[in-house]
Amino acid sequence: MSYATISIPAPGILAAYKDPLELSHAVGLYLITWTIVTAFFLFVVVRRNLALTAMLSTIFITLVILSISQYSLAGMPM
Repeated sequence: MSYATISIPAPGILAAYKDPLELSHAVGLYLITWTIVTAFFLFVVVRRNLALTAMLSTIFITLVILSISQYSLAGMPM
């Protein structure tokens, strides 16, 4: 839900970033943050529950791919 909030006009997140490059870097940083959080969750649950391990692995891979694609759209930040 928080990722979808970026596109909603009411919070003004898209309006705050005039430069598309800056917006891409901000969204990329957001995705990397959630990738790290998901990696911690995955590390904790990996030996306890197979279903959660499969779900978190899929989410982790998805977030890694989204992060890479977000940064490849605008180039890597300095």
